[in-house]
Amino acid sequence: FNFSGGDMVVIGRATVLIATVVLENAHEDSSNTQLNFLHPSYFSFKKISMVQESSVQIVCSDQQNDRLMASGSLRCAVNPPVFKKGSRVMFNTVFDITATGIEETSANFTITATSENSV
Repeated sequence: FNFSGGDMVVIGRATVLIATVVLENAHEDSSNTQLNFLHPSYFSFKKISMVQESSVQIVCSDQQNDRLMASGSLRCAVNPPVFKKGSRVMFNTVFDITATGIEETSANFTITATSENSV
C-alpha cells in the first residue's frame, strides 16, 4: 500500500489520509478473506473507494468496527465469502485525522490480509 502525498503525513497539517491498497490473490481461492488495518486511534475511517473497476467487493460495515476503530483498528471483508484465485482489487481507504493535542512525532499504519485457509 502507499499513502497520498508520499511517505510522510504531517499530523496537525493533514486532515485526511488516503491509503491506496492493492490486493491480489495469486494462489488458491481464499475463504472469508479479511483486511485488518492497525492505525493510530486519532485516525477515523471514512470510506472505501475503488481506484480501478473490479468485481471484488470490500465491505467495512461490520458492527464491531465502532469498538475496533476507537482502539485504532478496522476490519474489512474481501469479496465475501470467497476471494477467487487470480482476483485483484485496487482501492483507496480514506481516514479523517483528528489529532488535536497529539504530541506524537510518528505513527505506525499496518495492513494485513488473512483468510480461513491461511497457514
